[in-house]
Formats: sequence, C-alpha cells, structure tokens
Amino acid sequence: MASSILRTLSNDRWQLSLRQQAGTPEGHSLQVTASDGRTLLFSGGLDSLAAAHEFGQIGNLQLVSHITRNQPVTNTQIRLVQLLGTRGLQLPHMQFFVSSADAPGFDHDIENTQRTRSFVFLVLGALVARRLGHREVLMLAENGQMAIHLPLSQARIAAFSTHTAHPDVLTKMQEFLNEVLGTDLRIANPYVLRTKAETIRAVFEQLRDAVPIANSCWRQAHLPVGSTHCGECIPCIVRRIAIEYYGPDETAYARDSFSDVITELPQEDDARRNLCEYCEFVLHFERDSEPELMDNWPELLSPNIDASATVQMYRRAAREARTVLSRYPGLAPILQ
Repeated sequence: MASSILRTLSNDRWQLSLRQQAGTPEGHSLQVTASDGRTLLFSGGLDSLAAAHEFGQIGNLQLVSHITRNQPVTNTQIRLVQLLGTRGLQLPHMQFFVSSADAPGFDHDIENTQRTRSFVFLVLGALVARRLGHREVLMLAENGQMAIHLPLSQARIAAFSTHTAHPDVLTKMQEFLNEVLGTDLRIANPYVLRTKAETIRAVFEQLRDAVPIANSCWRQAHLPVGSTHCGECIPCIVRRIAIEYYGPDETAYARDSFSDVITELPQEDDARRNLCEYCEFVLHFERDSEPELMDNWPELLSPNIDASATVQMYRRAAREARTVLSRYPGLAPILQ
C-alpha cells in the first residue's frame, strides 16, 4: 500500500525495501487516553497558519512540523508560532528533523524533489496524534486549488502536478496509517473546497503582519538574499493573487513578475510560461461548461472528490485571478 501511495503522490514507480531497526518494539505497553484534540500539520505556509489560527481558537490543537536542514523554513515555523502566541494562541509545537541524507551508512536511492514529503509529514502527525489520543489529523490544511491541483496543461502532468494534499492521497494514507498503527485516525483537509483567497482571508484581516513571513514558494531554498519568494512559480502566483484580492502584498518576491510585459519575455522564461498556462487555465473555468471541464480534467471524477463543488471552487478562483491580474496592463494579452 505504501508504494501505491508514493506512486499517487509523485507519479513515479516505487519499489520499497524495509530495514530492521535496533530497539525494543512498543508492544501493548502504550496507554493513551482518548482526546477530542486535533493534530495540525504545520508547514509554515499561509494555509497551515490559517488553520492554526482558526482551530487554535477552538482549543486543544497540537502543531507538528517536519524540518530538514532548510533553516529558513525552520525559522519561519518558529516565528509564526511565536506570533500566534502574541495574539493569545499559545499552541504546543513539535518540530521533527527527518532527513535520510543525514543518516550515516544509509544506502538508498535519492528522491531530489519534495513531491513525496507529505508521506513523511503525515506519518509524523499520525504518530503524535496517536500518542496524544487525538482522532483527527488536518493534513497541511491546503486550499482546494493546490490540494486537488488539476494540471494547468497536459505538459504539467506528473512532476509539475504534485498530489501532496490530494483527497485520493489522504484517503489512502488514512487507511494505511490506521492499519499499521492500529488507530482510528481521521485525516481531513478543512479547506479542500476553499480557494486560496478564501482560505487566507482571516489571516489577512487579523494577522496581516504574519502574511510576509509565511512561506509558500517551491524554490524557498534557492533564493537571493533579501527575498523569501521567487515570484515566478505557481504557488507564488496563486499566493499573490489571493493576497492582492484583499489588499497590498508585502511579501519579499525576488521578481515582480506581475509587472512584466508578457509579450516581451522570451518563450523559455519561467514566469511567462507559468503565467500564460495559469491564465489559460483560468479561461477554461470561466468559459467551459461542467461536462467540458470533466472531459478535460478526468481527475475530477475521483470518488474522493465532489466534482461539482470542486468546479465551483475553481470558478471562484478564476474570478479572483481575473480581478487581480487585470490590474496589470502587461498581462492583458493572456487574459483575452
């Protein structure tokens, strides 16, 4: 089952080899009292911050983070938890360092992308939830645009269309974790039918100073000094639209791609390609009928997706995108 989940996450073929680790098995010695608390996977992005703010007010919320040697991500998570504390939300936060690259004598193939990171992330969250007696894990609290993550074009199938928070992955992970851990955890994404803008609204209105701190960029480990986001990748584009839908975006982007004149950029330019394909995607959801969208994106027919509600979510996202992008004259040609 694990290899099937990894294949769904990455669109790659996986073959797993297990190694016996030293130590004493837990057995039946663990005694846990059931709790109505929640365990939130806290990545340090705007969506997980929105969930920490929303569900932290309900009470009994444990934050769990996965970290590597990417120090900016580690620091971002810490700063956001501290900021929440200044607003009266003192939330317990656990950061777990997990990196096979730092395991001495560990011979293994290298996965040099982040496409399967949520497998590790969910395992960590499930282990913590099990110890605390919680029965619910909120998977990264990812907005529906990036959770369902329909490919913008046929060229973006596979490596360009990660499934880190996809409903199919969450369903499979719930079954897998409950089987191997002997639990009855429920893995949920409370924002799967919200656009990015809908997800972050409360953060923008009530925690605006946290917005530039939270990190959404795919290239966050490879940025010039003084910037926190590249401004070119799809998460940066989706993030910026969501923020500017409500007001000014104070994020330190390495590039202000929205102010470029799209027709003057070379064909191979990353920002040009991403913006053009994103706007083409927007046009489809503005103009196409629901049956036409189902034909173009058969992924919508998954039994784990409410197809009609998802289409409506993407239509709202398209309206938000047009509202923001139409303010930039250089992008006008790709909004026609």
